[in-house]
Amino acid sequence: MGIVDKSRYDQSMNTSIDGIKMVSIVMPVYNAAEFINDSIDDVLNQTFTDFELICVNDGSTDDTASILEEKAEIDNRIIVIHQANKGGGAARNAGMGHACGKYITFWDADDRFEPDLLELSVEELESNNHDMVVYDGDAFDYYSGEHKDAPWLIKNKNYMSGTCPFICFNTTVWNKIFNREFIEKKGFRFSEGKAAYSTSFSALAMMYASGIGVVNKVLYHYRTNNPNSNVVNEDKDPTAIVTALSEVRNRLVKDGMLATKAGDFQVLCEDVLIQRLRLLRTYAGFAELYNRLHISGIDELGLLDRDGTDKENALNPFTDIRELTLDQYLFAKISSLRKSGIINTENYILPAISDDVRQIVLYGAGNVGKDYFVQIIKQSTKKLVGWVDRNYANYGYPIQSPENLCDMEFDAVIIGVLEEKVAMAIKADVMKKGVSETKVIWAKPVSV
Repeated sequence: MGIVDKSRYDQSMNTSIDGIKMVSIVMPVYNAAEFINDSIDDVLNQTFTDFELICVNDGSTDDTASILEEKAEIDNRIIVIHQANKGGGAARNAGMGHACGKYITFWDADDRFEPDLLELSVEELESNNHDMVVYDGDAFDYYSGEHKDAPWLIKNKNYMSGTCPFICFNTTVWNKIFNREFIEKKGFRFSEGKAAYSTSFSALAMMYASGIGVVNKVLYHYRTNNPNSNVVNEDKDPTAIVTALSEVRNRLVKDGMLATKAGDFQVLCEDVLIQRLRLLRTYAGFAELYNRLHISGIDELGLLDRDGTDKENALNPFTDIRELTLDQYLFAKISSLRKSGIINTENYILPAISDDVRQIVLYGAGNVGKDYFVQIIKQSTKKLVGWVDRNYANYGYPIQSPENLCDMEFDAVIIGVLEEKVAMAIKADVMKKGVSETKVIWAKPVSV
């Protein structure tokens, strides 16, 4: 069991004598009927049993509510709270309001947990009097069940006190357990939007913690590609991350700590924002976040030192974002990749486009599509309103799914692929979506 306060609970039952649990597990639940039985069973199978599980049903419309009530009937450590749908942040805050444990952690309803997760993390907390502990995890795919390493959770396994925490850990909340008194004294709460709601909570806890412990063992299994997951839906509110980081900065200013924590805050923003730009799944989401940063976000967050040297600002990853428009930024990005040889250096000439075509959707993100993209954004009379590809998830650019064509307003779809057979299949698919044949343009690509 490790080093814990044995006077508080009966060893034979591993349960608190005074009825106050050692650990509060807060689990927000939204339409998780497919997963919730397995997740709760993993909690009930923990080797450390002195816990309460607070399940917050966040307005589920499937069978989640009845499953939770059935589970609560079986085990009195399960507490069920029902509320209208408010998002993961509000659900976690509601759960915190009912928590009474010495420690508190936040697990997701579609994930899986190793039996010794609580035992090892509580032992680390009690042995070293930490304000929080970070434990390792991995990712497993919703569709295939395949497990993959998640090196972004603990980037440096040899964390030392005083090190910038964001060099070692990311701001994910579910692989952390906190001293609840520390959280309550600081008044940390989750943002109540429906995206990026845990960033400010985790970041502030990591910056204010007097001690952070680490358990270098995979104890948490994070489910990816769940269609109901909040992560999948972050493209719907891509700028929420800027708001969350503003909350962190405002708290540091309020507490007079911005000067001493400026370096940590810069590292946090670089890690979170650059990663978010890379991971957004739609062009629209990428463009919205980029433009927010370009127009006001970088200055709002104080991410560029106006008094800094040219050399210092040249090394700052936000310099280009503030100075370049979205089209200029993407053009520079592709040009850089072309020069480095990462993408084909052969140039394909954009087919002739009539003057009345102003708004264009580009279909294809391979070598031809990339060449067409560069040429389209250089034309002052044309505007690229979308870039789609069937393999959109495999690209590092903000490429959208072809299914999003129906939501776009355009004068023409230009197909940027080399083979005629492939182009005709794409054309047929686009026309099935209601696009007129006269709006679909393909010509055999000519290279120079």
